[in-house]
Amino acid sequence: MSDDFNFDSWLTRLRESPLGQAIRAQADEAEDTPASKSGDRWTGTIYGFCPVQGHGSVDNLFWYFRARGEEWRFEVYTASCDRELPDDSKLVWTAEGEYEGDQHSAGWMKFSEAWGLIESCIAVGRESGFAMPTGGES
Repeated sequence: MSDDFNFDSWLTRLRESPLGQAIRAQADEAEDTPASKSGDRWTGTIYGFCPVQGHGSVDNLFWYFRARGEEWRFEVYTASCDRELPDDSKLVWTAEGEYEGDQHSAGWMKFSEAWGLIESCIAVGRESGFAMPTGGES
């Protein structure tokens, strides 16, 4: 990279270009609901595109969501997902599925669709017992 490269100038030109405006329009359409949400004993935040990602907590466990390409995945861990995913030994429950559309559709999933999948996974996960054991067990 040249010493005279100016990132702020480049970013401004990108934002003003037809490509930048098209990306922003697609993002505006996809950001159709708040990025942070909570419910009965769960909370979380979703963010980004290509992939759409999110993390939060549910019943004293931690969840991570990712949608990219043609697929989405929801994972529940016993360790925090705030900074990086824990190793697989902390993984206690997963759900995944295909997303309708072309090979990049899941990465541009609307936030409302992502929340619908996340809330469904929380409900199904609770029914299948991903909750931590009680009575001091781990």
